[in-house]
Amino acid sequence: MSDSRLPSSMKPTIVFVHGAWDNGSAWDSVCSLLAEHGYPTVAPSLPSAGGRPPVPSHLKDADVVRQELQRLVIDEKKEVIAVGHSYGGFVVAESIRGYEKTDTREGGVTDCLVMSAFVGCRGESVMSILDNKMPEFLELDVCINPKF
Repeated sequence: MSDSRLPSSMKPTIVFVHGAWDNGSAWDSVCSLLAEHGYPTVAPSLPSAGGRPPVPSHLKDADVVRQELQRLVIDEKKEVIAVGHSYGGFVVAESIRGYEKTDTREGGVTDCLVMSAFVGCRGESVMSILDNKMPEFLELDVCINPKF
């Protein structure tokens, strides 16, 4: 990614997905640095970040990322690198399905990078990976909502 000679229109868009307890602004300094080198970036905030009532699974978060991928890959025909940190890795892995670069598609997800991340198999959740037990170092904030 150090080749700043490529025009921005030929550079992939990098989609950053934050971890739990954060939001898209966590990537602001990284996005600014990449913008200086002509790389377009997107860093959506996930609904589970501080959401009330709590979001019951990663699927609504994945929908937010899929909306960005739909716009970038299908509508704008761009190549995308998807990056997920921590819980965001789980969301990225779920989101990119169906948006991969192929020989017959002009745009697509060309690479996926996960950093210090949860990555599960189809049908798993972060809690199932953790054997449905919250780590002792986390405090559980329970919000009881009869509509939830």
